[in-house]
Amino acid sequence: MRSDLYYRLNVFNIHMPPLREHKEDIANLVQLLLVEMSGKHARKVSAISEAVLNQFNQYSWPGNVRELRNTIERAVIVCDAGVIETKHLPRALDKLRFGPRPTIPMRSPGRWHHGGRSGKKCSF
Repeated sequence: MRSDLYYRLNVFNIHMPPLREHKEDIANLVQLLLVEMSGKHARKVSAISEAVLNQFNQYSWPGNVRELRNTIERAVIVCDAGVIETKHLPRALDKLRFGPRPTIPMRSPGRWHHGGRSGKKCSF
């Protein structure tokens, strides 16, 4: 490739804000994506529930519009009714439904002692 290619292409910059900065567009994007994905997969999905829309508005969308598109496509595929519900959403959005998953602290294997044949109980 040419070393000056970047400078040849970098004539005019367009700033696209991330989806988390223009959440007012989510409802319109969802409707457009529902029509597109329903047609693509020959499904009769025409709406999303209010709970799903609220969840979409709370989510930070680190993958931007592409993540929203993939989420809608997956929901259209797995939806068996005409309305997408929270049960049709991927697990990545679970933290909004159920809160953060608890973490279990692990001890290092070197600190465990089973007591051997002495009959002592385990200690740590």
